[in-house]
Order: sequence, then C-alpha cells, then structure tokens
Amino acid sequence: MDIADRDRDHPRRCPHQLVLGVLVPLEGVPIGEWEPRRDDRRRAVVRLSVWRHALSQYALDDIGGTPYRRAMQTERPVAFVASGDLERSRTFYVDVLGLEPVSMDEFALAVRAGPVPIRVTHVPDHAPVAFTVLGWEVDDLAGEVAALAARGVATTRYPWFEQDDDGIWIAPSGDRVAWFADPDGNVLSFSQPAPAS
Repeated sequence: MDIADRDRDHPRRCPHQLVLGVLVPLEGVPIGEWEPRRDDRRRAVVRLSVWRHALSQYALDDIGGTPYRRAMQTERPVAFVASGDLERSRTFYVDVLGLEPVSMDEFALAVRAGPVPIRVTHVPDHAPVAFTVLGWEVDDLAGEVAALAARGVATTRYPWFEQDDDGIWIAPSGDRVAWFADPDGNVLSFSQPAPAS
C-alpha cells in the first residue's frame, strides 16, 4: 500500500505554519482513503486525502494541495444575545423563560438551555435587529405560547405573515413558528417541526 511522504509538497501557507510559525509534519495516510466534504456552495464532493496533519483535523486537497478543515473541532455551540441591562435580562431569561442561571458579572449573564450555554452579553448601546437572534425547537408550540402569555409575554405579529389568534405562523414546510421579544427587543422564537410524513 502506498503511503504519502510526510513532508513532500507541504503547503507554503499551511494553517499551522501561519499560526505556530513552524513547519508541522504531516502524518502518512494511505492513498485511496476517500472522505466526503462540501464545497463553498454546499455541494457534496469527494476528495482523495493524501496528507493529513498529525496535530489536527486538517487535510490537503488532492487537486491543489490546499489545506481545508475536515470537520468542526467541537459540537458544543455557545449562543450569544446582547443586553443593555443584565439585571433586567436575568429576570426575563431566568424567571420568565426558566433557563438555568450559571453566573453573572459586569460583562455577561451566563445561562443554560438544556446542554446549550447562552451568554447574554452587556452591550450598553445595544440596538436590536429585526430578525431572530435566538430560538428553541419545542414539542408543544401552543402550550409554550400559552405559558408565555400567562407570564405576560405576547407573541410578535408581522403583517407579511398569516398568523393565527395566538400569533403562530405555519411555514410552507408545515413547521409552526411563534416569535416574541426579550426586554431589549431581541427577536426570539419557538418553533415546532412538522410531523414526519
């Protein structure tokens, strides 16, 4: 079985060389090992991985010797939301939405939504944007909307969507969505996927 040379054709602009300032050796990978990847247009492509870094999940493209990242290094996302008043945000996210409080200092309020950490970051001059910045997928959208209403949080209505009396919109896919806002005007959402057919 042919094995790639460790140092042959190492790219001049290797990511590790740029960051660490040293030439990182490549481990040998059997020629013929195929792995799928997606190009910039998210089309599935297959490349022949010939050389791979020993330190991380980088591989060299078989066509041009260009390094690309094989996979994300983590599957633990962290969500961020801006706030002009952390105490006010704590009341909303912890007392109203019921998220688990983790910590708070002058810079941010840290909470958890299940396994996902959320940092509500203090931004004194925060101006909310018109699109959704944070959302949750739920099993019972009508129940969650009713619970919000009982806590004094109304759903947001948009003139370009046909929403029911509870403010729930049904997407063409059959998914159901309801939007609401936090005290800073950040757009949040609950969504319920359409039943599997």
